[in-house]
Amino acid sequence: MLSQVDIYASLASLVGVKLSKVDAPDSQNLIDAWLGKSTKGRTILLEEAYAFGLRMGNYKYIMPKVNATIPEWLIKKFVDPGFSSKAQLFDLKADPSEEYNIAHLHPDLVNKMQKELNSILAVQK
Repeated sequence: MLSQVDIYASLASLVGVKLSKVDAPDSQNLIDAWLGKSTKGRTILLEEAYAFGLRMGNYKYIMPKVNATIPEWLIKKFVDPGFSSKAQLFDLKADPSEEYNIAHLHPDLVNKMQKELNSILAVQK
């Protein structure tokens, strides 16, 4: 997996600029993957939209959102923001449309992904 957030560290590497730990802390140098020299990318990927999500392998986890209010502008766009008071887990290989929440079938994976997401969000504060 590659993310546009990785362009920062990857381009810095390409032009020989050394980044400090506070420069784009969530960006990874994946220049070889961007240039097609490697198939190795991220093992996890944070998704930030209307809810926090985490991609790990074939799975996508969406963190529960308690008492979420959907903004009026979003309601008018007929976009499902993914808000749910329950954890959501999807196998993107088997279910690319994210129609079947399988969180109840994989509680250990849900816990693992929630812990990873918590650690990422703690760094961002």
